[in-house]
Amino acid sequence: MQNLRIKEKVKIIVLFAVISSITASFAYLPSYIIPNIQINSANLDGLKLSAGEISFQPEIKKIVGDFPYWVHVGDVNNDGMNDIIVANRHHDVVTILLWNSTINDWDPRFNISAGYNPMCVVIEDANNDGYNDIITCNYFFNTISILIWNSGVTDWEPITTKPVGIDPFRIYVADINNDGYNDLISADQHSDSITMYLWNNFAQDWNPQDTRLVGSRPVNVFIGDANNDGYNDVIVLNRDHDSITVFLSLGSTLGSPFTLAVGDQSYGLFIGDINNDGMNDIVTTSFNDNTITILLWNPVAEYWNLGITKNVGVGPLGVSIGDVNNDGNNEIVIAIKEQDLISILTWNDNKVDWDHINKEVGDNPNQVYIADANNDNINDIVVTNYDEGSVSIFLGIESRPVISGYESNLIIIGTILGFVIIILKKVKILKYKSTI
Repeated sequence: MQNLRIKEKVKIIVLFAVISSITASFAYLPSYIIPNIQINSANLDGLKLSAGEISFQPEIKKIVGDFPYWVHVGDVNNDGMNDIIVANRHHDVVTILLWNSTINDWDPRFNISAGYNPMCVVIEDANNDGYNDIITCNYFFNTISILIWNSGVTDWEPITTKPVGIDPFRIYVADINNDGYNDLISADQHSDSITMYLWNNFAQDWNPQDTRLVGSRPVNVFIGDANNDGYNDVIVLNRDHDSITVFLSLGSTLGSPFTLAVGDQSYGLFIGDINNDGMNDIVTTSFNDNTITILLWNPVAEYWNLGITKNVGVGPLGVSIGDVNNDGNNEIVIAIKEQDLISILTWNDNKVDWDHINKEVGDNPNQVYIADANNDNINDIVVTNYDEGSVSIFLGIESRPVISGYESNLIIIGTILGFVIIILKKVKILKYKSTI
């Protein structure tokens, strides 16, 4: 009798496991065999939790200085926490919001002097000493300002200035000549040139300036591996030529420049993996066309495909690429100046195209930056609102990989069937016992 009961229980357990496994395995059949029926995922405080969807906490507004144009997120004071820094175009200062981990918020803003009319500001290790510095380009003074961090006194050294071309519009700090050291480069709008300062590690200083002519009215410059060969390249955006000038790396030097066409009156420029294929691409914003131009890298042709244009809104300016919903895929975020919003393009694997949503921000958004602004290891979006003297901060929410559609339905069905079998078998055992 005892052996009979044990055998029945073993049969129940085995049958339950088999049914649950079989029904759950149907979840992984291709969609052409079993249609993907989307079901509503659970909501938490009204926020979508499905992977691939975009959700943020409510907008946070922070007042900064007059006419904030550029924003950067990074560790300003070298305490291991990311902060926010803003270049105030007509106020000759940069505004800093330091992150305070004790209160889990930013400390009250404070300003430090920069050059006259700072157009752009970045947080990077300019002098390659392992500490982040502050670098600005100063539109009317034709200079860049470097505030070197002094770790001994935990403060910045007096401003170091370097001459550049006429009306520098953008500054970038990265390794131009691929020697492992950061360099400086500016896009000089009214001299139709870029100015480079390469770091000399033996002299512990920058080499004399190196100037290269580009197209008409360069307003942006980016250093990154544009052609996916493992070396950094230099891309310059020429506003009045509707083009980018490309300097591909030859290793330790830059090759001869060539141009690629983009949209009308372009301002924003970014290099990154736009379509999530593991290859860097190029995106620019076209102010007069109300579009972005996407140049996807073609690894077979070892060149860029013809430009793809996407309508994004009236008057696009700044652009950034990053994983804003923390699902492992990059998105494109654009500041839409004339409509007071940001446009977010998310990659859709099923459509092999981008989905498009908008979010309202402050008055006259100019630039946008994607990074972990509040130090929770989740990417956020920070936007400068030029006419409002503020930044809009959208804190990200971790993407939760919710099983959806037929996957979740079949797994649930399998579990229910398993329990039904247990109940039926239990009833059978009880009936069997009652007859003995």
